[in-house]
Amino acid sequence: DSVRRAAGLYDQRARQAGAHELAAVERQVAEATRGAMAYPLVPCTDANFLCMPEITEAGKALQSLGAACGHFFQLAQERDTAEAHHWLGIRYQTGDGVPQDLAKAVRHFEISAAAGSVDSQFSLACRHLNGEGTARSVNEGIRLLSLAADQGHPDAQNALATRYFTGNGIAQDTSRAITYFRMAADSLQRVAAYNLATCYYNGDGIQQDVALAVQYYRQAADAGLAKAQLLLAELYEAGEGVDQDISMALHYWKLAADQGDPDAQNAFAETTIQHHPDDPGQWGEARTFLAMAAEQGHCDAQYNLAEVLLTSKQADPDALVQAFQTEGLVLLVC
Repeated sequence: DSVRRAAGLYDQRARQAGAHELAAVERQVAEATRGAMAYPLVPCTDANFLCMPEITEAGKALQSLGAACGHFFQLAQERDTAEAHHWLGIRYQTGDGVPQDLAKAVRHFEISAAAGSVDSQFSLACRHLNGEGTARSVNEGIRLLSLAADQGHPDAQNALATRYFTGNGIAQDTSRAITYFRMAADSLQRVAAYNLATCYYNGDGIQQDVALAVQYYRQAADAGLAKAQLLLAELYEAGEGVDQDISMALHYWKLAADQGDPDAQNAFAETTIQHHPDDPGQWGEARTFLAMAAEQGHCDAQYNLAEVLLTSKQADPDALVQAFQTEGLVLLVC
């Protein structure tokens, strides 16, 4: 009942109040809701925005999710308004605990962004750039990206750098792109580290330095980026920018292969077999990865798998189709 009374007070007074009265309205709402579970709101007279009863309904739905939403409720109870709105925006964006509603997500991100949430500024930038829950606006999206990036948001820095690098929606400026890539990479944003490594490797917008490329590829690879793991393995195999080390190449290929990358699966298998050509007993993991890559339509993996099956089974070519059927695969012509 206290929440309902507070909602009525909020709706009635906020719609009538001028800008100079809004702070007083918020204090009255806070007093009325003391001790009740409700999400703290900054004053908003937009009729399309959620009123407090809707917020409370959302809270009940989210509460049913249990511990997964505990952090969100804690934020709301601590009256960290900007962050609470950000998480409400995330819930409506993903449909996690409430019906998905991108327009409502955008409104929460707007309130949170205006209150200074850098995370919401980035989320709102993405919604404008993609036209999700609001009209597509590249200019507004880039403005918000820049705002968040200049406040140290690593994902925004990487996204903005990519646009400067490609000239997508903004004047191309590779120097500024490198600056933002570096800022994000220094904050351990793994995609930015990969992008910066590629710039160093290719000499794009910066003096070529393969050793530094290896450094940043390793940073991205150790953070779990499969694409970086694949390229770093290739550099270790070739001894390019780093001492040649096949064991390290196999290590990073396997990391990427375990994430389902078919090129890494095939490369790991090929290299393993090359180093144990007369010992098919060592080919078990290689064969597994070849089968996984072959299922994804990787032509080299299919060819290599055929050879492995024939060698390990000591079969003649007529047994190839039967061997693939045994593996549960369809032989594709590439």
